[in-house]
Amino acid sequence: MGSFDLSSNSSFAIKCMDISGNHFHGKLQQHIGSIIPTIAVFNLSANAFDGGIPFSMGSMLSLSVLDLSSNKFFGEIPDNLLANSSKLGALVLSNNRLSGQVSKIKSNQTSLMSLHLSGNQFTGTLSSWISHYPRLKLLDISDNYISGEIPNFIGNLSSRILNMAVNKLEGTIPCELSTSKLSLLDISYNNLLGNLPSCLKGSSELKHLNLEGNGFIGTIPETLFNSSNMMMLNIGSNSFSGEIPTSIGNLSYLRVLLLRGNNLRGLLPKELCQLNELGILDLSHNSFSGPMPSCFSCISFGKVTKDVSDFAQYVGGQYKSFEMSYNFQSKLTNKEFVIEDSYSFFIEQAQAALVTKAISNEYNGWHLELMSGLDLSCNQLTGELPVELGNLSSILSLNLSHNQLTGSIPRAWENFGQIESLDLSHNKLSGEIPSELISLHFLEVFSVAYNNLSGRLLDMIGQFATFDNKSYEGNLFLCGPPLDTSCSTDVPKLSPSFDASNGKWHGIIDPVFFLASFTATYLIFLLGFVSVLYVNPYWRQRLFLIIQNFIDDCHFMVFYTIPKLFTKVVKKLYFA
Repeated sequence: MGSFDLSSNSSFAIKCMDISGNHFHGKLQQHIGSIIPTIAVFNLSANAFDGGIPFSMGSMLSLSVLDLSSNKFFGEIPDNLLANSSKLGALVLSNNRLSGQVSKIKSNQTSLMSLHLSGNQFTGTLSSWISHYPRLKLLDISDNYISGEIPNFIGNLSSRILNMAVNKLEGTIPCELSTSKLSLLDISYNNLLGNLPSCLKGSSELKHLNLEGNGFIGTIPETLFNSSNMMMLNIGSNSFSGEIPTSIGNLSYLRVLLLRGNNLRGLLPKELCQLNELGILDLSHNSFSGPMPSCFSCISFGKVTKDVSDFAQYVGGQYKSFEMSYNFQSKLTNKEFVIEDSYSFFIEQAQAALVTKAISNEYNGWHLELMSGLDLSCNQLTGELPVELGNLSSILSLNLSHNQLTGSIPRAWENFGQIESLDLSHNKLSGEIPSELISLHFLEVFSVAYNNLSGRLLDMIGQFATFDNKSYEGNLFLCGPPLDTSCSTDVPKLSPSFDASNGKWHGIIDPVFFLASFTATYLIFLLGFVSVLYVNPYWRQRLFLIIQNFIDDCHFMVFYTIPKLFTKVVKKLYFA
């Protein structure tokens, strides 16, 4: 805690310094480069340093790793920082307030393998400055203000991880990326538009692809599913249309599939059931129809059957192919430290969002590996709930809300032993809530609101004691706590009564409801009668003839019969 000051009167032969994760604040000494000129690893991350990056850092000629991430540095990067540091292998400046043209970050040295610039305010375009670093394995420029198109030559780099998410990139994806050796490509939340080019095919190296939050349209190209080693595919929040290609079954190692928020339609293909290793499947906010495939019970959803150690490495562990975990062994030789370099470091974690417990949560690293869920909400699915889904004993989240599902809740769903969130609201489910669900001891969110369920609610014990009336509202025939509706079997006899205080009737028949229903019935009958006469001219003529005869009879009675009878009565009274 406090400021970080080194004695300016002497020079230290320090090779490695790590003061990360403390509470140091203030500005770095402007001449810090001359105080520790021989340093190779300098880690100041996760503190509260501010001000600009000292120009003197460019004189640290032995610098191999510089990590200034998660501080409050601002301003531009000194020009000499990369120009003079010919041994620099990793530069981490993410999560600061740095600014300036990203194209100025260039030099003639070629040792740089890992460059992290995410979470700053860099501007400019992806020009040829990237080509100055032919050995670059990891490039993270996410969450900045970089604009323009993705240059074609970027596919010729040796990068394995390329993260350009949350910028202002435009245009489309160059085909050259298909021939690259990328393991992770994230260009989510940019301004990319148009159809995905058919030349874009997943290479055998590509394991994580994130195109979420752009403006892509058209159908999903089948070539996208050529990568048999794909582990995570996220193309949600675009405007893709059409059906899910059946070739999706080729992605046998896929662990995360996110297609939510598009215009996809049609039946859910059974080829999805071939993705045995899926842990997270999100198809919500589309227009899928038809029944849920019962074979979804064959998907692992948390119960991984294959060796997924590779997935763990790419999502939460280290990329072994260029593992930069600098091992600095202190060997005292002639009173000097000998540094054994083994380049490559810093873990780039894939991340994905999933709506669980009624909240959209971001999962990354090992959390993503441990999460499992199925989200089919906000579609047009019909049919009954598959009993077979009860075999998903390891699933943590199931969201089938806002569909048109019918039938009852299967009792076999008591086998959801690990489930934490179950949302069946806004459907057409009927019957009672199975008492077997009481055994779901990890359930934190439960909703069957706005269905046609009936009967007594489950006893308020265990997890069900934590759910309020919002979990059950919109079911007219449910009763019992926490609802206000009583489940008493004795129905009292009601007699109509008038409440003079508010001018309302209370009893068996509501006068307002009776009047409204009577009027509606009368209008329906009248319209039906008029429609029949309009369709059949013979009946219409007969009706007009009957009406005419009735009018003539009335006229004869009023002007002839009644006066004649009146005259006779008067005469009898007069001569009586």
